[in-house]
Order: sequence, then structure tokens, then C-alpha cells
Amino acid sequence: MSYGTTSSFYAARVTRPTQRRSLRQTFGISDDIERMLVERQIRSECWIVDAFYGERLAAEDELSRLLSSGALKPVNTVVDGFERLPEAIAGLYKTMRVGKLQVRFG
Repeated sequence: MSYGTTSSFYAARVTRPTQRRSLRQTFGISDDIERMLVERQIRSECWIVDAFYGERLAAEDELSRLLSSGALKPVNTVVDGFERLPEAIAGLYKTMRVGKLQVRFG
């Protein structure tokens, strides 16, 4: 079975970008938005998780200490029973999404 042959039919019609999109463009920051940010002197940044990978172990140790001491408490919503699964999923859209939703099956 070949999945790529259909795409070759349209290959002559596909317009390929001349350069790769930046990360900002990928997430919707167009040239117009960039100009507006510059004009209004607004600083826009993002950070990538792997940029802080070297600090991960120290952060895990600190979070573990906070959990063990009780200073940081997990927020869980537990719903019992498979029959209440639709109600639990609907609840994700009716209330504020905080913590973790768990459905316990008997």
C-alpha cells in the first residue's frame, strides 16, 4: 500500500514557500501584528521548554519537596463509574478546567 502517490498528482500545482516560516509566524504572529507590536512598543516573547532542560532536575526536586511538605497540593476531580463518563467529559466544558479529571472504573 502506498500513501504518497496521491500527493504526487497535485505536486505540480502546490506552491511551496520560498523560505521556512519562523516560530512566531507558525503561532500566528503575522507581519502586520509584528509592525503593530513595534509601533506600540510591546515586547512579545515565548520560551521553549527545552531551553530550560538543564534546570529540570532541580525543578523536579523542588516540586517534590513542596508536594511532600504539603505546600503544593494536586487538584484532582475523581468521578466514579463508567456510566458517569459522559457527565465527566461534559463537566470539562461547564466548569473551570483546573487540575486533572480522573474517571475510576470498577
